[in-house]
Amino acid sequence: MGLVLRMRISESFPPGIRTVSIIGMSKNAGKTTLFNQLLQEYGEGKRVVGLVSAGVDGEKFDVWNALPKPAVLPHPGSLVATSKQAIEEAEARFEIIEKVKDSSIGQEVLLARTLRSGAVKLIGNPSRRDLRRVLQAFRTYRTEVNLIDGAYNRIASADPSFTDGMLLVAGASYHPSLPLLLDHLRDLIFQFTLPSLTPGPWIASALPDLERGNAVFLPSPEAEPLALDYPFRGDWVRQSLKGTGKREGAYLFLPGACTPSVLDQIMEMSLLPHLVLFDPTKWFVRGGKGAAYLQRGGKIAVLRPVRLLGIGVNPFSPDGYTWDGEEMLVRVKELSRTTPVFDVVRGRLEK
Repeated sequence: MGLVLRMRISESFPPGIRTVSIIGMSKNAGKTTLFNQLLQEYGEGKRVVGLVSAGVDGEKFDVWNALPKPAVLPHPGSLVATSKQAIEEAEARFEIIEKVKDSSIGQEVLLARTLRSGAVKLIGNPSRRDLRRVLQAFRTYRTEVNLIDGAYNRIASADPSFTDGMLLVAGASYHPSLPLLLDHLRDLIFQFTLPSLTPGPWIASALPDLERGNAVFLPSPEAEPLALDYPFRGDWVRQSLKGTGKREGAYLFLPGACTPSVLDQIMEMSLLPHLVLFDPTKWFVRGGKGAAYLQRGGKIAVLRPVRLLGIGVNPFSPDGYTWDGEEMLVRVKELSRTTPVFDVVRGRLEK
């Protein structure tokens, strides 16, 4: 590990990263500070940046505790997708380009080019459909980099079908106990570093039923796929898969979320299958149960992996307590292994 004092987060990204989602583990984690750090870096490089939020970012005060929050500060030439009201109330000045979401299907969202830097609130694009619509508009106007504010715990914004990578932000605001944050962070790192499934022609045999919303069980890559209703019925292991889970090389494809109750049912099998999800945002299991699945001989993979580009840490809490920043940086780096970790407040990077 090496400590870099002059932190340029974007320089740690692999080539080809165009759309980045930033997700905080808790409110006031330091996500907006990281967002603005990237904006500054791309602004210095004269990059055309598109900005959108899956929730609300850039408000002056937190709606829950009324504490002041950092502003979102787009540089001139950047594009923003936000509500009409937010544009009208912004300190920044904009040129309206087009409407990307009509008020008849939710809050009206406009695409605008920044003419003069200043604060603006990002709001109005909470769903996958909304984000896809905005990102398509960004592509039309040839943005070079897109930043998605994933909002508090909005892991859906890390969907790899429209993002190239994600950043996690872990702040002291999560809980006064650092060990509790580390436990949750360990689960998130497990989730967002799930490996991709090794390609093979047998995958295609599962896709039609998966797209219809069925789970698919393959006793082996050469076997005929068995379609199962999803969510599973209570006795699915004993009835639908009786005897089939005793073969090596079994695969179970899930069309939707893997919840703790679903995983509990799968773990009833005598031999655990290779569990396959569409992408890591479909994994909703916590408390080390994924690691327990692997320890029992099962495997977990995804059809579309997520690139975890880095983890931001913030040892300061707006509730008045502060952790030891160096200890937090080191302990998070121990969990992240090869993933870069950076202190979003003090500007330090551990590679």
